[in-house]
Amino acid sequence: MLGALSMLLYSGAQAAARDSAEAVAFKTWTEPNERAYSIAVPQGWKVSGGIVRRTPVDMRSALNVTSPDGVIQIFIGDYDLMPRREPDPLTQAAGMREGYVYNETLMARYLTGVQFAQRYPAWKLCRQPQIVQSGVLRRETEAVNAEVARFARGMGSATVATVGEAIFRCAQGGDGFVLQASPKFEVLATNSLGEATIASMAVSDGDLFVRTHKALWCFRESRK
Repeated sequence: MLGALSMLLYSGAQAAARDSAEAVAFKTWTEPNERAYSIAVPQGWKVSGGIVRRTPVDMRSALNVTSPDGVIQIFIGDYDLMPRREPDPLTQAAGMREGYVYNETLMARYLTGVQFAQRYPAWKLCRQPQIVQSGVLRRETEAVNAEVARFARGMGSATVATVGEAIFRCAQGGDGFVLQASPKFEVLATNSLGEATIASMAVSDGDLFVRTHKALWCFRESRK
């Protein structure tokens, strides 16, 4: 995971310096609480986070890396994500139904990687995210399963995990985005209505309708 983060940091730093003649310099950042690991981060970028122990057996790690201008933000891990356990007849008989928190453990049904990635933005990042694209990361899923299986075998159990992604946007200020319909994510155009909207767009007979805070807009192809 730290290796993947280092690659993301490298890619983000290269993108930020694409129009600059200066080479990107990196420095070593060491986890401050237990000195558990070190990663290379771009010079001048702000790094926060590290390891936090909520209980002796509940260790959580989170990192947040931000570019000097604040435009690029990369994070991995989340202190607020509690360990989870699926409800079963025993826990339900004890009154611990879904959503119940017991000893810092959340009772919750299993979510695939894609399902979790789709729900996380609304829980943590913005109220009504619009999911642009989502799917299973197959290579990452295989890598995680290979690692998890080693520990599962040692405990005499079988465990399967999935890794998913979701591309989303949080804008509610009336900005409209035209996206390329292809596996490659590409924004073709951005248009602003000048006021907030949280409604879904509707299409009827070739017309595009958008309901904003104060008006109902209709967009159609100009006819000569």
